[in-house]
Amino acid sequence: MRKLVLLFAILLCNLPLGARGTVERSYVSTDRDIYLAGEKVWCSAFCVDAATSRLSPVSAVAYVELQSASGMALGGRIALQDGRGAGCITLPAGLPTGNYNIVAYTRQNINEPGFKPFASRTISVFNVFSTERVPGGVKVVDPDACPAPSRTSEGGHGISVSAADGACGSIIPVNLSLQGAVPASVSVSIFRSDSIASPANDGISAFSGVVRAASGCTVQEGAVPEYEGEILRGHIAGLSPDKISSVAVGRAYISAPGDRFDIYSSLIDSTGAVTFRTGNIYGSCDMVCELRGIDTALNCHIELEEPFLGVKADAPAVLPLGRSMASDLERRAAAMQIERRFAADTLYDWLHFRGNGFLGQDKVSYILDDYTRFPLMKEVFIEFIPEIRAVNAGGGHHRIQIQIAGGGGISNFTDGDPLMLIDGVPVFDHDLIYAYDPLLVRRIDIYPQVHYLDGVEYAGVVNFVTYKGNMPSVDFGSAVRVLSFNGAAFPQAYTGAGIDASEYPDYRSTIYWDPLVELTPGSATVLECRAPAYSGTFTVRVEGLASDGTPVYAETAIQIR
Repeated sequence: MRKLVLLFAILLCNLPLGARGTVERSYVSTDRDIYLAGEKVWCSAFCVDAATSRLSPVSAVAYVELQSASGMALGGRIALQDGRGAGCITLPAGLPTGNYNIVAYTRQNINEPGFKPFASRTISVFNVFSTERVPGGVKVVDPDACPAPSRTSEGGHGISVSAADGACGSIIPVNLSLQGAVPASVSVSIFRSDSIASPANDGISAFSGVVRAASGCTVQEGAVPEYEGEILRGHIAGLSPDKISSVAVGRAYISAPGDRFDIYSSLIDSTGAVTFRTGNIYGSCDMVCELRGIDTALNCHIELEEPFLGVKADAPAVLPLGRSMASDLERRAAAMQIERRFAADTLYDWLHFRGNGFLGQDKVSYILDDYTRFPLMKEVFIEFIPEIRAVNAGGGHHRIQIQIAGGGGISNFTDGDPLMLIDGVPVFDHDLIYAYDPLLVRRIDIYPQVHYLDGVEYAGVVNFVTYKGNMPSVDFGSAVRVLSFNGAAFPQAYTGAGIDASEYPDYRSTIYWDPLVELTPGSATVLECRAPAYSGTFTVRVEGLASDGTPVYAETAIQIR
């Protein structure tokens, strides 16, 4: 079965040009248009096949850039499944005040000559703790000259939205009803409206025009589409040009500590380049990078390349700044600090995301606290784990073997090497495992099947899960480097469903956000939003695409008293 999976992956990377030539355009909707530095920008991503105007099944990751008039300020990744994805971007606390464009694209766009990204949305960011501003991006105006806040329109296109006014702390039902004959996928946001004017945005309707205009574009042969997840590219650094060819016999590994089994491998080519085909690595993590089959005296290491294009969209409009905004910004600043103080991140709702299926679920687990604790790993193997044994490899070294399930339900030890992991990170030195302190280990998971990693066969897998989960007391040596890596954002909703009004001072600015709402024609969808602990006017915004590519949007206003 593992061989079939490997063969399928190889075939997937060699799909015909008809699939590789898909022209894609990406759009990101956000929970609101005005933010403070330090807040989260909640995002919902749409990736569309320009030839059909429908959601594209090709790319598995969208790259998102926050661009000011000065250039790219921040980048992020959003994992896609069948053209839809979600996540958030945390604005740095030191981000200068100004307007920023949000642009998104996929690796498919790299193959388009002269590609220029479309600005999905312009957002205004105010830094209330710093006077720094985007150079040339802010204009101080007289209070009387400040733009009036944008007005919320009733109704919309392709969908009707109705919501009654409510009292502080109450549950407000929001009714959504499609007006078309095909289903739609939308994002839904409810946020506080204030006196600060939102930047001009044409939204999903303008994006539909961009998609139509892109239908005649051509894609050249080049970058491989990211069907299963992000393709990480890098190179071997720290070598002089005359030494590059000496690493071509080696192999590189990257892995992220944890329980998601983000383990990937790549051959090193004659130029020192490496390519890791991942299944999308989520969240910010420490990436363990190891080189194998290379002389450690070369003292080289892996450097991963940034995937962002850095190609500017049209510059955002200048942000008008006046004293009349002070009271609303002070209120927003207090609300942001309250959310941080009371750990609002515990209120996020985790949405489904595609994990890494490298190991699967067929395993044998030993929780070491259920047994007599022994001070030596060899005693653990001998006393109560019959599936593992350590054999003498000569010269004072040891090889670890595990029983592999065979035909007729019979398991046998084999001569092949298993893949040994500590907290999900490969450890190729079996002596290190043999000498590891078992009192640091909480659980040993054994996967007694043959596994393949980038074409290399392993006679089973053993994962030593420690109490701390961060590979304590492991000395990998000079062949290993640890890099900080920002993977795809975890898809989350922020509905406030877990708020206990008696214990939580609810002054959230965004009081409801669901990035992945599926609507069916002829069937009303009712969402429940918990009103905050303060009164005001709130905007209900729905934005998305019908399955035939038709834009869907609506805005309405509600009062909370």
